[in-house]
Amino acid sequence: MTWPVWAEVQKLTIVVAIFSVLFALATWGVDEFFAKALAGFFNWIKA
Repeated sequence: MTWPVWAEVQKLTIVVAIFSVLFALATWGVDEFFAKALAGFFNWIKA
């Protein structure tokens, strides 16, 4: 087994952090969309 060099560790850490933030934002966006869609649907049914 060989350990990666420090520069590679830093680069991959940044890549993972960026993708984590993007995935979190995408998940939040989908959640907000469905929450508003369901709220609108139930308001439409109540009316």
